[in-house]
Amino acid sequence: DVYKRQVVDRSRDPGYAPDMPRSEPDPSASTPRTRSLELLLVSLPFSAERRVTGEESIDAYNASSQAFTRMESLMVRVIDDDGRTGWGEAFGHRSNPATWAALEEIVGPFALGRSTEPAEFRAEADYAFHAFGRTGPVHFAVSAVDTALWDLAAQRSGMPLRWAARS
Repeated sequence: DVYKRQVVDRSRDPGYAPDMPRSEPDPSASTPRTRSLELLLVSLPFSAERRVTGEESIDAYNASSQAFTRMESLMVRVIDDDGRTGWGEAFGHRSNPATWAALEEIVGPFALGRSTEPAEFRAEADYAFHAFGRTGPVHFAVSAVDTALWDLAAQRSGMPLRWAARS
């Protein structure tokens, strides 16, 4: 099953009052800005293929549990001003609803209009979201956007992502 939803730039909506400062597009900037984000939740049948003899001792939140029958992946598609598309994935398993909410309500709107340069975005996001801690749904959401921006950077450089990330 695939569920899709577009994150819109709500700054264009009448009556929008931003909760946090947004970077204004710089016409002299050479790096494109984030034009839009799309969230995709993919859910596939899953089995840990683990034999259980007797009673299961692992809780239903552990992916190796026999009760864990679907594997979800929360994908983020970032489209820049040049029309390029970068893809990222948010860690989540059963926390995907909270990570989706973080992407839709906090991190997605924060990313819109910002530079697609990964290091610049990551520094701004780390500063903006430091109060949310170093793990959890907000961090997973930032990481998904960060990964998509690295994908875009690799495309701009003409190198495979594994090489672009080293430079």
